[in-house]
Amino acid sequence: MGMWLTPEEVVELTALKRWCAQRTALVRMGIQFIPNRVGRPLVARTELEPATEKIKRRASQEPNW
Repeated sequence: MGMWLTPEEVVELTALKRWCAQRTALVRMGIQFIPNRVGRPLVARTELEPATEKIKRRASQEPNW
């Protein structure tokens, strides 16, 4: 697993295939990215870690009936 999300993961995250549409969606979601030389958005895996940590914490705090 590399530092950046794969192109397929960015498509899954944004539900969009075109790079310009992906960039717009990422901006709206508040996810930072760096465009590479051809314009494809590069999203660092660390950008998504805070959100997954919140989900894990919330799940662990819920009562286990």
